[in-house]
Amino acid sequence: MENCNNVVRISVAGSGKTQWVIDQLCRPEIASGKTVAISFTRHAQHELSERLIQERTKGAIPRVIGWYKFLLDEIVRPYFPLLYANRRVNNLHYVRGVRNLQWKTGINRYIDSNNDAYSDTLSLLANRLLQKSGGKAIKRLEQIYDHIYIDEFQDMRGNDLDIFEALFKSTIAISLVGDPRQSVISTSHSDTKKKKYHGSQIVNWLEEEKDNGLCTLDYDSKTYRYCQQIADFADLIFPAGAFEASISQTDYPESDMGIFFIDDEEKTQYCDQHGNVTFLRYDKKTDPIDHVETLNFGESKGITRDRILIQTTGPIRNLLLKEKELPETSACGFYVAVTRARYSVALVVPSPDSFMRKIKSTSRFAGFPFHVWHPSKTDSSVCKNKNQNS
Repeated sequence: MENCNNVVRISVAGSGKTQWVIDQLCRPEIASGKTVAISFTRHAQHELSERLIQERTKGAIPRVIGWYKFLLDEIVRPYFPLLYANRRVNNLHYVRGVRNLQWKTGINRYIDSNNDAYSDTLSLLANRLLQKSGGKAIKRLEQIYDHIYIDEFQDMRGNDLDIFEALFKSTIAISLVGDPRQSVISTSHSDTKKKKYHGSQIVNWLEEEKDNGLCTLDYDSKTYRYCQQIADFADLIFPAGAFEASISQTDYPESDMGIFFIDDEEKTQYCDQHGNVTFLRYDKKTDPIDHVETLNFGESKGITRDRILIQTTGPIRNLLLKEKELPETSACGFYVAVTRARYSVALVVPSPDSFMRKIKSTSRFAGFPFHVWHPSKTDSSVCKNKNQNS
């Protein structure tokens, strides 16, 4: 029988994930002192805290903390001596990128010379301590919390999932919310456990947890951010059937909406004509556009803009032309970039008219209503995909 105390909400971009968490935390039956909301990034924590202050008008505000802080305060610091007697952990040593752990053994794998815990092995350490405590760590958490809400679950990796499972099996009501397709950052780049569930594949692990009766899954495919053309295109970034179809709830009056191909030489003119465009690129190897907001794909997560201009990469063009699937991280980054826009997404490609004609007739993109943008035209600047189904 499924444990209905544990709920996982899998939501598309623009569905109002953070608002759902806030609505749950504002329920009158929620006791602020026995409830905690957890998110990975500082930006997400700040946004959640600020909106809670505005919307929870009665009672104290539940705590909002980071995932690392939760692991440090509630598991690692209290139980670290079970593994290393007479030693303690101070703060967090944040690790950027992948740390070489080949020659790191024993305590040096987990803490530095200042007794600060490395972030990339923090979940592994916490997982070991949960097991070493023989259930005491979980019982302690059960005394402290009635509800734990975890936002942006897609950022979690292998040992995090083991911790989730331990929490699922506790008496605490656990709620997870996130979008597997927006997995562009990670709690650890060194954690290879459960590698087949990394990135968007975390949904498969969640399905297994549901089948084992540990949680219920709630799929929310409605987006309130972008038009249906963008929703349809974003769905095509991942293989058919990987996720439920996204449904736009918008009713924008704009006529210049959809997915456009644009020549590299026309980027500046496109930005000048529309006035409110954000330029997104895979990394800093692509030059920014003068006087135009320019961000990398990963940096754009969390923003909403009217129009997005994307510098495509070779792999993205191969996806469109040859249906060659993107690597997991690249697919998630491209999905994030596309779903920042309300009205339109312009993709920079070589020779746009020729590019559109080269899309294979057997490709899942063949029937999509792409357009080509030309600066010298106004209403007639929209040229439909010749492969579009009638």
